[in-house]
Amino acid sequence: MYNLKSTSSYEMTLKKEQDSDLTEFAQVPFPLPEGWEAPPPPPPPKYFLLNNRIINGEKIASAGEKVFISPHYDYGLAREDTQATGVEHVSVTQSSDGSGPTFTVPWDDLG
Repeated sequence: MYNLKSTSSYEMTLKKEQDSDLTEFAQVPFPLPEGWEAPPPPPPPKYFLLNNRIINGEKIASAGEKVFISPHYDYGLAREDTQATGVEHVSVTQSSDGSGPTFTVPWDDLG
């Protein structure tokens, strides 16, 4: 990552900054002043299902049931369903804290 032919420390620092994607800084939490507490993370967006969600013949969720957008990576399942059906999908969960099993639903089925 460093340009070893550089003679000035400024050139070496500049080269390192150009090559860095700053992920090393993103992983270090910013220190809060003494006595301060970090606010809790915001809850995931809440929606209601407009239609029953049936997957492989099994009813996963009922119309009118509360679901939450999953804050976790879904391994490309929503994208895959979107490509397969031509209708945009999103991964949701029935747990208000965003945990638990997820399933995909079309955006049009959320209200």
